Amino acid sequence: MALAATSGIIFSLASIFIFFLFLYRYSGLMILRKFRAERIYSEKDPALYAILSELCGADVCARIEIYRIPSLSPNVMTCGSLSGGYAAIGLTEGLLRNLNRAELKGVLAFALVFLEKKEGTVAAIAAILAGFIELKGESPVKGGVLISAMRTARQLAASFFIRAMRGSSKVVFEWDRKAASMSSNPLYLVSALQKMELGQKDYLLHEATLATAPLFMINPLLFRQKTDRRMFPYVEERMERLLNQARALGF
Repeated sequence: MALAATSGIIFSLASIFIFFLFLYRYSGLMILRKFRAERIYSEKDPALYAILSELCGADVCARIEIYRIPSLSPNVMTCGSLSGGYAAIGLTEGLLRNLNRAELKGVLAFALVFLEKKEGTVAAIAAILAGFIELKGESPVKGGVLISAMRTARQLAASFFIRAMRGSSKVVFEWDRKAASMSSNPLYLVSALQKMELGQKDYLLHEATLATAPLFMINPLLFRQKTDRRMFPYVEERMERLLNQARALGF
């Protein structure tokens, strides 16, 4: 009896370990598939990879996969980490169409700062787990107290994972600062953020949910759903801080 119980515990722990190992390696790819992203190879868009290489060098650039997300909503998604086994940047069609080279440089610099940490991997895993909780929280009963309670419960559970990843507005401000330094001019990022925020009004990223929102540079739910300001600080405040950084540098 004791041997059987011990074997069961070992099997359960091994299964959990394998499950999280799978998520660690493939969670980013799973999220990108949810958004119907298609990989952009360097042969098809050498100019885009040239910007990335300029920011991080050819060796690091070779370890990053870039994807195109078929949405006119201008935004960028980052999955994985450079220290892990998978690193990817997803650029929406709207972003690629509307941003110039300098603005793309600022956006890619932000994505690289994200990838240098482990937030991208943690965020992708959190999105998968939070999405699973949301799925398990669905109810066949429509309306009434039960469905309201279940919606609240799954939103709280999803937020638990998301906040554990994102931390606070200070983290985002620090990423902006580092990205501005990496791209050599904070104004690149200011201009990109301005265009991205305006684009959210005209085009919605319909696949985005509370679970996947932290993977994006700018809140994809900005005009659809109220989100925690600690997770997504106001774009105006981000721009103001970057403008102060630009003034300090003499731009």
